[in-house]
Amino acid sequence: MDEWYGLVDPTTGQLSGVGTQAMFPDGNLDAFDGVYDVVEFGTAPPDFSGKVWNPTERSLVDRPLPVWIDRLDDIEGWFLADPDFAAVWATLNATRKQQLRTGIRRVLARVAGGRRMRQAEEPPELD
Repeated sequence: MDEWYGLVDPTTGQLSGVGTQAMFPDGNLDAFDGVYDVVEFGTAPPDFSGKVWNPTERSLVDRPLPVWIDRLDDIEGWFLADPDFAAVWATLNATRKQQLRTGIRRVLARVAGGRRMRQAEEPPELD
């Protein structure tokens, strides 16, 4: 079985490439000395479906679970940040605020449909 290696930028710690000894000129592991640091992954290729490269630790770490955000929370925040909406909102009692919030969220949930939830790195706007 071939050994698997990674080429790491020594300045940033970023993983620049992954492969077997065949990626080294003439199979010489020192061929990139001074240009890249070489890390050994073992006899199997790295499983990037469950792992990500951490440049600080210079190793593979478990892929973090996605963080899901409800777009309705984003929209509600936009409403509350709007001065006209906030002025009216401030005049409502707790019961009326809850009724309005429930109605707005029910209608906007239909608008968002299957795109209601977003991952943290996605923008809140629907295109």
